[in-house]
Amino acid sequence: MLSIGKLGSAGAAAQYYRADDYYGRDGEAEAPSRWHGRGAAAAGLTGDVRAHDFAKVMDGQVPGGPLLGRIIAGERQHAPGWDLTFSAPKSVSVYEALLTDEHQRQQLREAHRDAVTAALGWAERSVEARVWDPAERKQVPTGDQGAVIATFEHDLSRDQDPQLHTHCVVANMALGDDGQWRSVDSRRLFSDKMLLGSVYRSELASNLRDLGVEIEPTGGRGAFEVAGFDKTLGHAFSTRREAIEARLEATGRSGAKASAEAALATRQRKGKADPDALRERWTRTVSEHDRDLDRDYTAALSDRDRGTTDRLPFEAARDAVLQAAEHLLETESSFAERDLLRQALTFSLGEARSRDVAAAVSHHVRSGELIAARTGKGDWTYTTAESVLAEKDVIALEARGRGVARPLASGRQLDRRLGRDSFTDGQRSAVRDAVLTCSRVVGVQGYAGTGKTTALRAIADLARAGGYEVRGLAPSHQASAELAKGAKIETETVQRFALRETNAAEPSDLRRTVLIVDESSMLSTRMMRDVLRIAEEGRAARVVLVGDTQQLQAVGAGTPFRALQDAGMATARMDEIVRQRSSEQKASVEAAITGSAREALERLDGVLIETKRSDLAEQAARSFLWRGQRQREETGVIVPTNALRREANAFIRAGLRAEGTLTGEETALAILSPLHLSKAERERAESYAPDQVVTFARDYKRLGIEKGDRYLVAGVDRDACTVSLATADRRIEWAPARLGAVGAQVFELAELQIAKGDDLRFTQNDPEGRFVNGGRCYYLGKSGPDHLIHDRTSGRLFELAPGDPALATLDHDYAHTTHAFQGRTVDQAVIVMDSLSRRLTTQESLYVGLSRARDDVTFITDDRAELVRTLERAGNAKLSAIEVAGMAARGADAKAAADRSDAFRRRFEKEDDERKDDGRSSGSTAGRDRDGKTGRSLDSILKASRKGGKLQEKASRAEERDGSRSSGYDFER
Repeated sequence: MLSIGKLGSAGAAAQYYRADDYYGRDGEAEAPSRWHGRGAAAAGLTGDVRAHDFAKVMDGQVPGGPLLGRIIAGERQHAPGWDLTFSAPKSVSVYEALLTDEHQRQQLREAHRDAVTAALGWAERSVEARVWDPAERKQVPTGDQGAVIATFEHDLSRDQDPQLHTHCVVANMALGDDGQWRSVDSRRLFSDKMLLGSVYRSELASNLRDLGVEIEPTGGRGAFEVAGFDKTLGHAFSTRREAIEARLEATGRSGAKASAEAALATRQRKGKADPDALRERWTRTVSEHDRDLDRDYTAALSDRDRGTTDRLPFEAARDAVLQAAEHLLETESSFAERDLLRQALTFSLGEARSRDVAAAVSHHVRSGELIAARTGKGDWTYTTAESVLAEKDVIALEARGRGVARPLASGRQLDRRLGRDSFTDGQRSAVRDAVLTCSRVVGVQGYAGTGKTTALRAIADLARAGGYEVRGLAPSHQASAELAKGAKIETETVQRFALRETNAAEPSDLRRTVLIVDESSMLSTRMMRDVLRIAEEGRAARVVLVGDTQQLQAVGAGTPFRALQDAGMATARMDEIVRQRSSEQKASVEAAITGSAREALERLDGVLIETKRSDLAEQAARSFLWRGQRQREETGVIVPTNALRREANAFIRAGLRAEGTLTGEETALAILSPLHLSKAERERAESYAPDQVVTFARDYKRLGIEKGDRYLVAGVDRDACTVSLATADRRIEWAPARLGAVGAQVFELAELQIAKGDDLRFTQNDPEGRFVNGGRCYYLGKSGPDHLIHDRTSGRLFELAPGDPALATLDHDYAHTTHAFQGRTVDQAVIVMDSLSRRLTTQESLYVGLSRARDDVTFITDDRAELVRTLERAGNAKLSAIEVAGMAARGADAKAAADRSDAFRRRFEKEDDERKDDGRSSGSTAGRDRDGKTGRSLDSILKASRKGGKLQEKASRAEERDGSRSSGYDFER
C-alpha cells in the first residue's frame, strides 16, 4: 500500500503534480492537494498546493529563505524530492467510487486522508539531514526534521480502474531545530518504507472500524479488505495488477524487485477519461459479477459489533508489542525499532492506532520488559530481559563445565594418531585441545576449507579408542549428512537430539559420550542452550563445538558460538586454508575473511560478469549450462533469495529441455511451500487463509489430530480466533492460541513442473523414513501412473503412487540459496549477488559463496562498483541481547526511548486536535470510538495500566494443559 521513488527534474515534477491527467472526481481539473509538515508551516505553506509555490519548492527555493543545492562544475544541482504513494485497499477504492450514498463515499475519503496524514507524521520523523555535531566533530544524520510535504489525491489507476491513492511529495528541504534549512538525506526514508506503509494500514483500519465498517485481514501481513468484498470483483478492477502478474509469469520471475521492474515495463501513459463513461463501465462490471455494492457495504456495516472486543486500544497495543517482540526474537536477539513498530501495528490491526503502539513501547521500556539502546549510527535497537537471561544461561553452562572433565586420551596416544596422517598446525591444535582439555565444552573456530572435517575424524578415532561413544550433531539434515560422510560419525540433527532428550523420562547418561556439534555458528541461542543443558544433565564426557563465526549465522535468534568464544571458552583456531587449489582463489577467500570485498573480487580465479539486474538469473543459468554434464555435477549455483533461485531453475530447465537432457511431457505436481510463520504468527487465527495446509509435530487426541497428517484450512473465524481444518471425512475447529501452535507448520499449495531427467531434492523428512530433508534424487519419468524416483543418498529406486506424501515435498535441485549451500563443497561455483539487496548482500554471504569452490568461480552481479560499496557498508554480525544490554546506559537510554515515544504520541494527539478545531476533518474518524464518542485519554489508560505485563505465556504451559510435553521446536530444517 506504499511505494516510494525519487523524483526526476524539478520541471517535470512540477508539471506532473500540477496537472492531474487522471479523471478528476466530479470533473475537477486538479487533484485535491494540501501542504503538510512542520517545515511547510514554518515557510508559510498551508492549505491547498498552488502550482507556483510547488514549482519553486521542487527547485529548492525555500519560501522567504535560501536556495538549496550544490554547485558542481559551475552549475547548481538539486534533486527535487521523493514521492511516497499511499494506496487504499481495492475494496475501499471501489466502494468510494461506486456507492450511491455520497455521505458514505465522503466518509471513506476522509478515512483515507486521515490515515495518510497520520503516516506523514511518522514520515516526518524519518526525514533526516546531515547536521554538524560538535562532540563528534563531523556531520551526522539527524532525524525528525521539519519536512515540506505536498499531497495530491487521485482516484484512478493508470488503467482507469478505481484506485484511491495519494501522492505525498517530500521536498528535498528540511528545517532543523536550529532554524537552518538543509537538503534531506533520504536513506532513512527508504529504510522506514515498510513501517510507514504499516502505519497507513493501521490507521485506515481503525478509521473504518470507527465508522462501523468491519474488515478482514488478507494474508496475515497487515493487508486487509472490507469484510465480504467479492474477491473476483477486486480482480476485475485490478487490471494494472493483472498486467504486472502476467509480465512476471511470462518472464518466469518473482519477488519485489521483479514486480517493480514489471510495473515499469507495463506502465501506460495516463489518459483523459470521461467520468460518465467510466462509471457506466464500472457499473457494468459490477453487474457482470452479480454484486450489489450498496447491499454488500451495508452488510459490512451491520456486522459492526461482530468483531468488537472489550479491549481498550492501549491494551491491544500493549499485547501487540509483546507479541511483536516474541515474533522478532525467533530470528534475532535484538531488533530495530522500525521492525518492532511495524510488526506490532500488524498484530493490532483495527484495534489500536500507531500512537497507541508508540505509547505501548514506552510502557514496556519503562517496565523493563523491553531494553532499548542506541547504536553507533544513532538507531534504536531493542531486546528483552528474557533474551539476555537466555544468553547468560549459555555462557554459564559452558563455564560450569570448566575443569570437570578428563582427557579423552593420553599424550602418547595423541602423538601416535597425529603421526599417522599429514595435519596442518591448526588441525593438530584442534585435535590436541579437544582431546586433552579438562573442560566439558571446547570450541574449534575454523575458516572454511581449513580441514575441520579431517580434524574431527581424528578426534573421533581417539575418543573411540578410549572407549567413548561418538555422536555427531548438526543444525540441518544437509550439514548432518556432510558430517557423517566426512568424519565417519553417526550423526543426527540438533533438533531431533534435543526433542528426544527433552521428552525422555530422565536424562541420558552421557558420561562415556562425546558430542561433536558441526556448523555450531548456525545454532541459535535456544538450540545451543538445549545442547549444553542436556550435556550438563547427562554429564557428557565432551562437547566439541565446531564452526566459523565469519560465515552465515543462525536462522534463529542469537550468536552463541561467538558469544562463548568472547566469554573465554577454550577454543582452537584453524586458519590455514587447504580447500582452494588455486593460489588466486585462496587469496580471494582470505580477502573475504578479512572483510576486503574489493580485493576479494579482484583476486577471483575465474570470471566476473556484470549484467542487468533483470538478467541475473538468466546469466547464472547460462554459466551453468555451458559446462559439460560431469562439470555440472560438481558446480554449485548460489543465489541470495528463493525468488532468484526459482527463476534460475526455470532458465536452467529451459536450457536442459532445449539440449534434450529433459525429455517427455511435463508433469505438474502439487507441492507444499512453507510459509515460515513464527510461533507468534501461528497462534493468531488471522495468519491463516483458506487452502493453506497445516501439519503438526505430535498428536492431539483431544482434537483428533495425528502427527504428520496434513489438514486443509477450510475457513477462519477471526472473532472466535479459530481455524477450521478439513480432512477427507471431517472438520476440526482449532484454536491455535490455546493449543498446537508450537509444533505446527503452515504451507501454501504451489505447482512444480518436472520431467524425465530432472534433478530434484526433498524439502521435508518423509514420515515413513524413506527420504530426508535435503536428500537429492533423479526423476526417471513415470511407470503407468507412478513416479520413478532414484534416491542419490541410498541408491534405491522408488515408485511413488499419485498422492504419495513425499511427492509434495519435492523441489528442483539446480540453484540454491547461499544459506542452504553453506557447508557444501564443489569444484566450481556460479555465484550471484545483487548490489542493492542490502539485507542479503553481506560480507558473510560473499565469504560463504567464494569459499565453496575448490577450483574456480563465475561471479555474476549487476554492478560491481555498487556491490563493493554495499558490502563495505554491511555489518558483519548480529548484535546479541547481552551486547544490547551492555550498550544501554542503565536508565539513561531507557528513559530517553520512553520519553521519545511519549513525545511523539503527544504530537499526534495535538495535531489531531488542531485538525478537528480548524474544521478540515469534519468527516474524520480519528479519536472516536464506534459510537462516535471521544475515547479515554491515553494518559488515563497509561496510569491504569502501570501494573505491567509479561511476555506471552510459554507455549509449553499450553501444551502441559493437554497433559503432555513439547520441546518447542517447529521443524527440522
